[in-house]
Amino acid sequence: MTTYVVDASAWVEYFSGSESGKKAANIIDDEKNKLLTTVITLAELSSFFKRNNRDFEKEHNNIRKNSKIILLNEDDAKELGKLHAEIKIKNKKFSFADSFVLFIAKKHNAKIITKDFDFKEYKEAVFI
Repeated sequence: MTTYVVDASAWVEYFSGSESGKKAANIIDDEKNKLLTTVITLAELSSFFKRNNRDFEKEHNNIRKNSKIILLNEDDAKELGKLHAEIKIKNKKFSFADSFVLFIAKKHNAKIITKDFDFKEYKEAVFI
């Protein structure tokens, strides 16, 4: 079994059925894989769907059914903040949400399913 953290870009592509989404589906729909989604990714997706006048409930239920939603405890929050600060020194564009995805991937020895090239420097990234 392989563990994957699903980035917001991968969920968007998955739900759109695009070519990248089909690549994501090969991983997401494989029952041998364990999927993780951060709570911040859910917020990103909720915003994306709202801005595009689309209802998020069906997709949210699909994510909850197929993926474990990851929250933060206090210790993890402090470590995430340190990771984000270290990354921002090198890459001013790297978002806090992406730092959360990377942090969780590192913590769970997981891969990241993404279309976001801000992850290009990280061995955890699997590009769709």
